[in-house]
Amino acid sequence: MLLTSVLERMKKVSLDGKLGLDSEVEEGETVIGVLENEDIKKLYILMLETSKKLVDLLKNSRDLPTSKEECKKTLKEIQLLKNEKELLSVCFWNSVRQEMPETLDLDYDSIGIRKDWQVVGFSDETPIIITTAMPFPFI
Repeated sequence: MLLTSVLERMKKVSLDGKLGLDSEVEEGETVIGVLENEDIKKLYILMLETSKKLVDLLKNSRDLPTSKEECKKTLKEIQLLKNEKELLSVCFWNSVRQEMPETLDLDYDSIGIRKDWQVVGFSDETPIIITTAMPFPFI
């Protein structure tokens, strides 16, 4: 099962090293806090590793094999990695929001992770339009 596999891999993740956390806080970003939870940090590292594997696989599969079976195998690998990346992404970002509810502030259109596990919020200055779907038509 995918979730079991992810949990097993999390146990093996080392938090030594930065693994893509060199980005400084940029102008227009607000530091909301610092991510302290080690399990959430491990999810982030797994998410980065899985994203890199997916990108590498996609680069290497530009010249898809000519046999139908090899094509199926490659496409299956891509889909499985994509599924794993999506699971990790949803788990990570929802865990950050659960751990730091202030990230849900409507002042931020998005959040990100920066150097030293700083969680930042930022706005793209595009107005947010909230719509509501009604379960029945108005007559």
